Amino acid sequence: RGVEVDSEKVKAISEWPTPMNVGEDKLCNAPLLALSNFDLTFEIECDASGIGIGAVLMQNHKPLMFFSEKLSGASLRYPTYDKELYALYKQGKENIVADALSRRYALFNTLNAKILGFEHLKSLYLDDVFFAPFVESCEKGLVVDDYMLFEGFLFRKGKLCIPSCSIRELLVKEAHGGGLMAHFGVSKTYDMLAEHFYWPKMKHDVHKVCKHCIACSDKRA
Repeated sequence: RGVEVDSEKVKAISEWPTPMNVGEDKLCNAPLLALSNFDLTFEIECDASGIGIGAVLMQNHKPLMFFSEKLSGASLRYPTYDKELYALYKQGKENIVADALSRRYALFNTLNAKILGFEHLKSLYLDDVFFAPFVESCEKGLVVDDYMLFEGFLFRKGKLCIPSCSIRELLVKEAHGGGLMAHFGVSKTYDMLAEHFYWPKMKHDVHKVCKHCIACSDKRA
């Protein structure tokens, strides 16, 4: 008989009732992706279920991109909060600007409680002999030796710069033996800090703290 039109299907489509409300209209019309406008704010909405995550990138409530992923392995056991953040997480080597502030490592959480956040670091940069020139250059819009200023914080290669103050010693002590680390040696303590922070002669400061650590001295004895 060959190919022919199914008259019943044609009739069903032509007689399909017109949507009477917004919900019905949205069901009948697939959303079209808008073009990115870098002069507008980007918005991300994400959600998670027991087996997967989903997210949509938007501007002015119009979708730019949809994303979904089926979870497996350990990620299936994440609490809902972590599953939703998992949709937003991007490895630091691919997201240099935001990484030092966005990671949810316990070190950051503990230090935030102890020093009421890092906000006051912003006021210390210009008094720091080493970092002040880089801050001044960044404020003028100049790019200098991998340094950048982001929301008042100075970063070098994505690592938060710590000006000369007591916070440096606090960071070293917390990383070395603040309950988050098992009193590791100089190298491991330094690696932990250097992943997130930067300041001149950091390894020297780590060595000094580890050398005078009473708990480590008792272990060696």
